[in-house]
Amino acid sequence: MRKVLITTGAGQHENEWAQVLDISGPRFKRYAEAHGYDYRAIWYDDINAVRFPEFWNPSAFIGKADLQPWRRDWILWKQNRTMLAPNWLRYAACMQLLGEYGLVLYFDVDTVIADFEHDIADEFPYDKWLAGPVNGPDPTSAGPGGALWMTRACEDSRRFWDAFWHGKLWTHHPLWTDGIDFMAMLGYTTIPPIRKKKRTQYDKGWHTIDPSWNVYPREHPEQRGKCYHVAGGLSPQDKVAIMLRLIKEKGI
Repeated sequence: MRKVLITTGAGQHENEWAQVLDISGPRFKRYAEAHGYDYRAIWYDDINAVRFPEFWNPSAFIGKADLQPWRRDWILWKQNRTMLAPNWLRYAACMQLLGEYGLVLYFDVDTVIADFEHDIADEFPYDKWLAGPVNGPDPTSAGPGGALWMTRACEDSRRFWDAFWHGKLWTHHPLWTDGIDFMAMLGYTTIPPIRKKKRTQYDKGWHTIDPSWNVYPREHPEQRGKCYHVAGGLSPQDKVAIMLRLIKEKGI
């Protein structure tokens, strides 16, 4: 089975974020090579414009979404307000690559891989088609998110991602944007505290992996992780500083 590890890249107009990929990218590549994945850093040029025209003409996609100032950078690209923001690239790339690969593994670009020995896909049962950790700032508020997940190529998986792409809960959510429909489709609340609220039709395909694959170092500095995710609304420079400090202090 062909496998691919993807993250989102940084294009020439967003060079401040390229410095984050400069830290995480070589580690993604090393991990991919160790476990037989192809490695792809995705940017706009990698997305099929015919299949996903929303990136270049987002008006119909966002509809009447709430575009108050604090949300605009997460809905429209701050470098070009006529384009959809880069945070949607991960999902389009996943859907597109499921046509080429049997398994797609996604990491947020601000993730530092610490464990190169174990293949995360070994924790993915063959009868499941979507997997990821359930994390949060504390055990009383934890759920699945868009920072790390694996998905397999099958009809159930394709139906899930198609339904997700057309979901609209995010358009007026008071806190976040693109990951809301992901949580809701898996039966989680979308307002903190985040918790499993109900079973859904997708539960049969979902598998929860060990939370050590996506540790938040700012919230849990003492926790040892296989991957560390520098989440939150920090500047690229601040993320780079934290990532470099993690690598040094934890000897990874």
